[in-house]
Amino acid sequence: MNDVGHGEHAPPHVSFVELVLVHGIGRQRPRETLLRWAEPLVRRIDWLAGDEASARLVAVDLDVDLDPRVVVATQVADDSGAERLVEVTITEARWAEAFPGIGRGETFVWGLSFLRRTIARLGGFIARLLVQMMLDVVALPAWAAARTPVPRAVWTILLLPLSVATAVATLAALVILGLALAALLLAGYAALILVGPVLLIPGVSRVLGPIVELVVEFIGDAAAWTRRPVRAAAMRRVVAEALDEAEGRLERAVAANGGEGRLVVLGHSQGASIAADVLFNRPDGRRPPRVDSLITVGAAVTLLGRARWSGAAQDLPAMENPVVGWSRHEPPVRWSNFWGVFDPFPSGPISTTAVNRLHRWRESFERTTPRRSAPGPEERPVLNTGWPFTEHLAYAGNIPQVVDPVARLLLDLPTPAADPHASLRRIRHSRGVRALGLQRMLVLALSATVLMAGPPLLGPVEWTPPALTDLLGENAAWIVAAVALAVLGLWINEALWRQHAARIAWRRVPRPPRLWLGGLVYRAILLAMLTTSAALSWRGAAPGLLAGAVSLVLLVAPHVGRLPRVAPARRVTPRQPARRD
Repeated sequence: MNDVGHGEHAPPHVSFVELVLVHGIGRQRPRETLLRWAEPLVRRIDWLAGDEASARLVAVDLDVDLDPRVVVATQVADDSGAERLVEVTITEARWAEAFPGIGRGETFVWGLSFLRRTIARLGGFIARLLVQMMLDVVALPAWAAARTPVPRAVWTILLLPLSVATAVATLAALVILGLALAALLLAGYAALILVGPVLLIPGVSRVLGPIVELVVEFIGDAAAWTRRPVRAAAMRRVVAEALDEAEGRLERAVAANGGEGRLVVLGHSQGASIAADVLFNRPDGRRPPRVDSLITVGAAVTLLGRARWSGAAQDLPAMENPVVGWSRHEPPVRWSNFWGVFDPFPSGPISTTAVNRLHRWRESFERTTPRRSAPGPEERPVLNTGWPFTEHLAYAGNIPQVVDPVARLLLDLPTPAADPHASLRRIRHSRGVRALGLQRMLVLALSATVLMAGPPLLGPVEWTPPALTDLLGENAAWIVAAVALAVLGLWINEALWRQHAARIAWRRVPRPPRLWLGGLVYRAILLAMLTTSAALSWRGAAPGLLAGAVSLVLLVAPHVGRLPRVAPARRVTPRQPARRD
């Protein structure tokens, strides 16, 4: 094998690092996962090297037939101040091409239970977030009284309208959430059940066929992992071989040049489940690859679990929960689990049981440390996009909360606590994502309000072109206005966020960004328009006052409430039962 990069002009103090990427669910184009992660990681490694050093691309080989890889080297200082060279080789394990896909019918039958579990987990997780935010607002009087000479009773009276408005808004949000998820579940069931007969209609297959095949390819891999043990074994074998090859390259590089070597695995989505299974579930008794660190992002470990055999074989002691296998693994492996707050696939942390996952969640979100601790990897809740439909694929774009910690781990740099600006950078990123998601919802709500309230209040628009009226009906102008408002509003929102996020991620000193005020003003404009619409639609003072109070809560919502924190890793102790989830 051509060991590109390792050993070229290596200084006496050198560290060799192999990063193996394991892609997630769905078919991936060659080199797609490699480039998605290598680009931000190489740039962040160069950024972490500082102004006096820089990263050097030793080799970039993207030929599929020649084992694609990216090799980057940079000079960093260790804790003692001594300079050392770190050479990182990034490769990918492409398991999706190791087996033929399963049939459409079996995929859709499996998808019925998968859809129900995913939506139920997402609903429960978002509901916990909403209730936690409400409790943070209710606790404001105690927080203010502890920091000011004003008694708590006075603060309670002053903040009572805010507390009531928050409770009303939370209740309304929970009702809307329940209705929306129920509608989504019914629509998904209908689509999965009716897609087969619908494709038999002449002409429909030509239009919907490619879309259906794309869906089958996407969720068919998960179905194969959980229902087809031979295909699951093929997935594991690809990952195991990639790790064995990386381990061999490290051994040869260290033998030729001295220094030290570390093997790191980064698995996304289903790839995280496969990687954890390869490392911590070895029923064959073979030695797993000597991995130093496992990084899981958007891990579907608790959603998909391990590969399941039908019958009594699934109760074999070797088929362990990955947390149990990780706790017993020798030598110990560092496991960091990154999960998006709005990502429906992981829907929270990893542990041995559903109850223990809830305890791990509380450890990240509650103000006080829970009295009961639970085992699990290091949990790092992150905010990517604030949108469940895009959160799962956006980890590689989250520089402050995902890429930066991964790059520091590869370089073996001190924890971000040594950077006085790292905490401020993460806080501003998190609150910015909250504002991004909220403003996206406000734009869509305003667009729907224009469509529903415009015709009753103002009537049809007379200047509507006849052709448009024939196509969309008498309210064609309002439909066009609602769509245009949604497109323009979402574009403005994303433009503000892109500039805001870039300044947070790449400035050495994250000064207060000017666009924060722009986001606040933008949110205030959207809320003012929605409040005015509510006042015009529902006569009387009470609806207007209620809408105004809710708008006030939403205006400050992104900047109220505690942010999730990192929960430390805890292994299963001998006294804890080794239960499977």
